[in-house]
Amino acid sequence: MVALMLGVFYYEYSEFLHRFHSSLRIESNSFYRNEISSQVQMHTLLFKVVHDLEEATSLICFFFLCSQMTAMYYTLAAFMNPPGGWLSVPQICEIAVVLALDPLSVIGIIACSSRINKEYQKCLKAITLLKGRLVMQQSSDREHILQYLAVMQEKQFPTLSAYGVVELNSKFVLGIFGSLFTYSLLILNLKK
Repeated sequence: MVALMLGVFYYEYSEFLHRFHSSLRIESNSFYRNEISSQVQMHTLLFKVVHDLEEATSLICFFFLCSQMTAMYYTLAAFMNPPGGWLSVPQICEIAVVLALDPLSVIGIIACSSRINKEYQKCLKAITLLKGRLVMQQSSDREHILQYLAVMQEKQFPTLSAYGVVELNSKFVLGIFGSLFTYSLLILNLKK
């Protein structure tokens, strides 16, 4: 349930960024001070919301990831070195469910949160292209519009993290599976 909630929050916010990016591309043909001003206001709101989202979900995400990792390590240890030397059918079913769903929930959260950074990078690229196109045009509002675009470029969106301990990106997924693989090899060596 927690994974679903976090995934929905991250995905929906990334959709807002995607829509903002689309509006930047649409308005790239015309440069009007009022339109750019409304885009700056929207960018400021998105900037505030991403920081609020980071603050609200960071600790929850940290505890969720800790519990999922602990469950995966424990389940892997129970599977590779079962107490009593054998596993019953219910234990096998439980282990299969945990080993199938825990990594998927972690990957889902990380995929949704990394989509935010991807959409933000697209927005930065669109703003840079807008600035480049505006420099080539002659407009009475050119200096004001360039200032607005510079303000949007200066605001850095955070990369979402789990309480500042680890950034939620694809490198973290590779690290999880690498550590699970190493842990399983350790258990196999201890078993011998």
